Amino acid sequence: MMDHSSMDHDMPGMGGGSDDMCEMSMVLNSGYKNLCILSSGWRITTKIQMLSSMAIIVFVTIGYELFKKWATAFEYRYNSMTESGASSARQLKTFKVKSSIIYGLTVFYSFMIMLLFMTFNVWVMISVTFGAIVGHFLFSDNRTSGQSLACH
Repeated sequence: MMDHSSMDHDMPGMGGGSDDMCEMSMVLNSGYKNLCILSSGWRITTKIQMLSSMAIIVFVTIGYELFKKWATAFEYRYNSMTESGASSARQLKTFKVKSSIIYGLTVFYSFMIMLLFMTFNVWVMISVTFGAIVGHFLFSDNRTSGQSLACH
């Protein structure tokens, strides 16, 4: 019979309980040690890193509101061009391609924010919510008020 006691059966990157692993929780939590945000490259190990990450997340979410306002203004210009009939078919097609790319980027941005929220970490969730509140306050107008992070 073959002796397998000396074989290493650990999975790469799964180092049996070491402190350098990301903590994943599928329940509401408030921990910060080894919290990974979006990737293992954004791993939080200290309170200072957590506070810095919260500030970054607030600004990212505020940025989403600004981007959404810009995208809505772009779409409004496209709709004005279409209604006026003063543009050529080629100009309208180019504008439509750009509009579609902007829409895709908006969806991507909103899904990244959704993934932040899905860390189930209370501090991250508060940061996303606070950023949405501030961003909405700063950048919303009558054209964007009906849209939200809840449904890109």
